[in-house]
Amino acid sequence: MAQSFEGANLNGADLEEADLRGADLRNVDLSTVRSFYKASLAAEILSEIRAKWPEKLATIRDDAKGIWTIDEAVLKQIKNPNWQGWPKEEDQAKQKK
Repeated sequence: MAQSFEGANLNGADLEEADLRGADLRNVDLSTVRSFYKASLAAEILSEIRAKWPEKLATIRDDAKGIWTIDEAVLKQIKNPNWQGWPKEEDQAKQKK
């Protein structure tokens, strides 16, 4: 059963690398989330975020400076029509070799 977030206040939430694939995010205001950087999301939710707020997929926290920043290179990739989402962990391992 999917975990329901209905009515959740996600204002300013940092969901970086969160695994939300089974989460029921219907009727949740995703526009107020600070970051979905590398979050695992259901395809339809990822598509919605990418279409409406692509910068939320490229926003990262710079802990050294204590600020939020948009990674422009990542944002450019996300806006590319061929972008299919974040690489799976095994694909990332292959890329590092």
